Amino acid sequence: MAQPHLVNDSIAIDDLAIAMTFLGLSLIVFAIRIYTRVYPKYKLDASDYTISVAVPFIILAHSFYAAAVSQGLGRHTVFVPPANMKNILLYMFIIPLAWGFATAFARISVACMLLPLAISRAWKLALKAVIGVQILTIVMNLIFKFATCRPLRASWETVPDRKCWSDEVGLRNGISLICKCLCRSPSQKERY
Repeated sequence: MAQPHLVNDSIAIDDLAIAMTFLGLSLIVFAIRIYTRVYPKYKLDASDYTISVAVPFIILAHSFYAAAVSQGLGRHTVFVPPANMKNILLYMFIIPLAWGFATAFARISVACMLLPLAISRAWKLALKAVIGVQILTIVMNLIFKFATCRPLRASWETVPDRKCWSDEVGLRNGISLICKCLCRSPSQKERY
């Protein structure tokens, strides 16, 4: 059976246009939010500061996505030069890191926004637990992203003597780290 004719076009350009449109809209909403919290009276709170941390990470993720599309992301691999493929893989290594930070800080912002509305102590503890889990998510994201392959550049290019975790090892290590963090005794918590 003959292989169908491959077309040298990108499916990612349409996706990028949609993503950039929503990024622009969200930046406008963010600017309006900050403006209304600063003028006429300065009243920024923790939710505003944490969402302000998330925004640069969102911009960074979109920027690397645009760079990956410009290098050939979304095209058939036969049309992407090997040097560009290496760059695309590097960008695709960075994008989940930036998105991980952005989404975690956005969730922390929502929890901080709800904290003053808490009607009971249990509600406040639940929101603080959400914040703690999001911070743990950021830390775990960094640990797994940077510990998965040695040397680190083996995550996006072919290198001799690379040593990478298998999916099974990564899953076991992740479960182990989460259990250790959640199940520490009070005396162990004081040491950290």
